[in-house]
Amino acid sequence: MARSPMGRTGWAALVAAVTLPMLVIGALSALTAVPLDLETLSKARPPLHDLSRRRPRLAGACGLNEVQAGQGCQRATAATVDQEEVTFPSSIGQKGINPLQGTLSLPRGLSGRRPGVILMGGSGPTNRHSTSSGDLLLKLPAPFPLFDRLAEGLARQGLVVLRYDKRSCAACYRKLYDVEQFSMADFVTDARDAVNWLAARPEVDPEAIVIIGHSEGAQLAPLVARGDPRVKAVVLLAGTTEPMGAVITAQLERLAALRAGRGDRVGAWAHRSLAAQMKACFDKLDGPNYDPKEECLAPALPQRVLKEYDALNATIPKALGALPCPVLAVQGSLDINVHPGQIERYRELLTGNDAELHRLPGVSHPLVNALATPEPADIDPQVWAILTAFLTSVGRRSP
Repeated sequence: MARSPMGRTGWAALVAAVTLPMLVIGALSALTAVPLDLETLSKARPPLHDLSRRRPRLAGACGLNEVQAGQGCQRATAATVDQEEVTFPSSIGQKGINPLQGTLSLPRGLSGRRPGVILMGGSGPTNRHSTSSGDLLLKLPAPFPLFDRLAEGLARQGLVVLRYDKRSCAACYRKLYDVEQFSMADFVTDARDAVNWLAARPEVDPEAIVIIGHSEGAQLAPLVARGDPRVKAVVLLAGTTEPMGAVITAQLERLAALRAGRGDRVGAWAHRSLAAQMKACFDKLDGPNYDPKEECLAPALPQRVLKEYDALNATIPKALGALPCPVLAVQGSLDINVHPGQIERYRELLTGNDAELHRLPGVSHPLVNALATPEPADIDPQVWAILTAFLTSVGRRSP
């Protein structure tokens, strides 16, 4: 692939944007604007609710979103929620981003140290708000700050929530990380640094940390939680376990099939052609034409980074299966950014775990309901109900 004459600084946003499937959203926005029969598409992926592997809550403990009330427990309700702009040190500061920056949502009016939550964002130059205009299937009526809504709702339930700007957000830090040293594993390191910082806050119970990841964040969350006894629960929202190349090509092929099914031959051809280009690019990573310095997929993203990411991704199934804490996985029936069978894949990988799995009708990749999106968009009530019940089911002893 020819190297672009454009300078590295000018490509900063593009370099940051290629971490996972969201790469193709902008290029395909015009092609995905034609209305679809979402009702029929949602019914093709039936709901799934599997709580058969859940284990009883720790005896005598209250849920993560509860407080002690006499001899029992009751739902925690914060009187107010404060938002504090924070920074925390990076253990890999030599790579160009240090400190990392974010927002801490602090519940007020509750006694004692509260559980802490780390929100891990999806692919691309994702900021702490995780703002989305939609996905490959759906355009939202207004930009939707998923993590702002999650943080506020969780803090109202008495949890201290940290959301932060990914190092790939050049606009957030007004600089680009060191491309020559960059590895996708840096996102795991950053999340571990976030856990260490949050656990040291005086408001937080250091033995009750929850990792909640969305999209790419959900993909990497098991690697953050692995081997850390402070993590009491992991939540995977619209995540995947597939390699990057497989995710991107599968997205394009699913879009091509949707186009073909509605007689849109030109749109189907365009998607299939792009899928073939992406596959050819990723096939180089394990073939004789592999060149660690060659730009693949986007300017200034060398094949080395993509190959390293595939190797990192290969460790995720084992990390998932080894998690000793409860795991919640949620996917929507109208999420085509992630393979529709991903929830069944989680079911296989979490066979021996304390886990529950849900595929929710009408829910799309940003966790809004594409069949009944309110104005403005908000997290689907099904997602909130399941997440709230899960946090209640995970016990902790008051510090």
